[in-house]
Amino acid sequence: MKQKDLYFKVSSGLKNLIGRELITDQYIAIFELVKNGYDAGASKVDVIFENTKSIDDSKIIIVDNGSGMSLDDINNKWLFVAFSEKNIKKIDNGRTYAGAKGVGRFSCDRLGSKLILTTKKKGYPTERIIIEWDKFEEDTEKLMMEIQVQHETVKDCEYIKESGTVLEILNLHDVWDRNSLIHLKRSLEKLIDPNQNIVDKNFNIELKAEDEIAEDLLKNNDYNKIVNTEIKNTIFETLVKKTTKINAEIKKDIIEIELADRDIRIYMIKLNNTYGIENISIELYYLNELAKRNFKTKMGIPPKDYGSIFMYKNGFRVYPFGEPGDDQFRLDQRKNQGYKRYLGTRELLGRIEIKGEGIGFKETTSRDGGFIKTKEYETLKELVISEVLRRLETYIVEVIEWGVDSEVLEDSSINNIQKYLNKISNGKNKNIIEVDYDNDILKELEKRSSKSINKNIKDIKEIAIEKADKDLYQKVDILGKEFEEKKREIESKDEMIENKTEEIEQAKAQKYFLTNTIGKDVKEFMALQHQIARCCDTIEKGTNKIMEILRKEDISKEDIEKAKKAIASIGKENDIILMASDTITNANYNSEFKKIKVDMVQYIREYIENVYNASQSHRQIVKVEVEDNIEFIKEISPLEVSIIFNNLFSNSLKANATKIKVIIRKEDKKLYIHVLDNGNGIKNKDKDYIFDFGYTTRFKGTGLGLYHTKEIVKELNGEIYYNDKNKNETEFVIEVGQ
Repeated sequence: MKQKDLYFKVSSGLKNLIGRELITDQYIAIFELVKNGYDAGASKVDVIFENTKSIDDSKIIIVDNGSGMSLDDINNKWLFVAFSEKNIKKIDNGRTYAGAKGVGRFSCDRLGSKLILTTKKKGYPTERIIIEWDKFEEDTEKLMMEIQVQHETVKDCEYIKESGTVLEILNLHDVWDRNSLIHLKRSLEKLIDPNQNIVDKNFNIELKAEDEIAEDLLKNNDYNKIVNTEIKNTIFETLVKKTTKINAEIKKDIIEIELADRDIRIYMIKLNNTYGIENISIELYYLNELAKRNFKTKMGIPPKDYGSIFMYKNGFRVYPFGEPGDDQFRLDQRKNQGYKRYLGTRELLGRIEIKGEGIGFKETTSRDGGFIKTKEYETLKELVISEVLRRLETYIVEVIEWGVDSEVLEDSSINNIQKYLNKISNGKNKNIIEVDYDNDILKELEKRSSKSINKNIKDIKEIAIEKADKDLYQKVDILGKEFEEKKREIESKDEMIENKTEEIEQAKAQKYFLTNTIGKDVKEFMALQHQIARCCDTIEKGTNKIMEILRKEDISKEDIEKAKKAIASIGKENDIILMASDTITNANYNSEFKKIKVDMVQYIREYIENVYNASQSHRQIVKVEVEDNIEFIKEISPLEVSIIFNNLFSNSLKANATKIKVIIRKEDKKLYIHVLDNGNGIKNKDKDYIFDFGYTTRFKGTGLGLYHTKEIVKELNGEIYYNDKNKNETEFVIEVGQ
């Protein structure tokens, strides 16, 4: 009897197995779709939530500006179940693909029951398909290919320029309230490897939810508390100078391990790689109580709620490594065997990066199961604990002493380091190829007492002899010979430092000449101030009169243009005189008129608090809020910068504001200054014209204040605009570039 070939048939029920039943977590579903944008070569992915307050009308829109798809791509790739081009080859722009399963697109099914996909490939028409996922569940006896997917070619799409893809997901399965969106933002932060050498620096994710903008404004642009923002992952940068860390680079033949404490490099060791895995980076931080407090201050949550050791492959996170409560390395179980010998998940924060092909490191298809338990994966776990974690633990126990919290190395720790280095040097580990000690240790030793330094120098010389390290021996020998001479210089250096310290403290008290009192002829300056104020009043009245004449219909256009130029000049001089009047009694006024290089953030704060507010005894005091530890060094004319705020504050007061505040923040290389008040606001009909020359909303107003402000901001390489999206306050935003 002749044999007949048989073939598999694919039921429409497969959709559930690779959709919502496989990808059960809504945050992971969004991860997968963001990664698809990255794999499409996008430089930007927007994750947009609309109508989140309405369950029926809410939607998620994921937009990328990647390469997009043609109709052929949709038919033969996107609709081809489990097909993937991503088997570890480079995208055209040099990236390594983040995904390789061909099922990530079914994350759309996890998020909502309807998908509208719009896409455009450069040089091709814009294509759209509509998928109703519920139709695949109506009759599982139907073949998957029998369920219709609607298609149409459309003219254009508001989100797409030259190329890109838009996923519009409707009939959502989850309620996305503010807490869920904040959780998503935290999750997206962890999605991208903070090591920017791994992920393309030109890839950005932005979270947008219009319904949350008003609430964001109430949070004073605190990144940890707002929803609408570009996603950032800077947590490891904040830890590097606060605690102890260990790095390891796993290369083909060697393993390089470096340990640093409070940003001082302690040692670097090279080992033979006998583990058979490579192209892996490991970075672990020890979180003492001080580091935990710093973390909470920076991130807004305690580290135990953030996570522990995260895993990344080719720049993207492997879930659930690092999640609070996740302990794939069984660290907490190990810690129970020796409380003050071993570190658990609550004392560790770190990341493991697997780069390139990562043979043996395959993610589970479920996307929340980590790696398939291969030999390579088990070997990695052994390497992390044996070669990296144990070295960190030994250093903490033997050198810095368990439980000691400090941002600098203690004297006892400096002394313990020498014993520790001796122990490493005399160790019997045959795999160690090289041990290198950092010169910063020698610098620290210079600060010790004479007896202690001489002893430590002798110890290091012995280490250098044992290791046949001529370079180290010579450096220490020179240090010893120079020690006595340096000791004689200490007293004179201390005196110099003391004098410089006094100068610095005095300069701090007189920052940017705003609080520096003029020491001579004070009465003359006071009289001059009064006279300038009277002149200003006269000029302002004359300017108003000219503007009334210019508004008459029978004046020629030529006369109007000439008058405009004259008025603009008078108005600006008027502003300058007013500002000189405010600052001349408590400032070095000559400095106000020339450009100087200063911290613009500090200048603005001091001007408002020390000059403007000081002159507002009967008016509204302005509050200034500045993000912690930011500075923005720029060449400015202090007087002109002051004019910007005087004009804006003046408008606020004229609009009957009882509260005025200034919020200053820095993002990338730009300074953002928000000036907000609770005044009468700006009418919709006026908002497009308020910066125009001569345009005013007040009777007898000149219409020059905002015009001048805009011109000054332009000179600062910036722009100013009215934020009409803030429905609760009147808000002007100033953006200034370096």
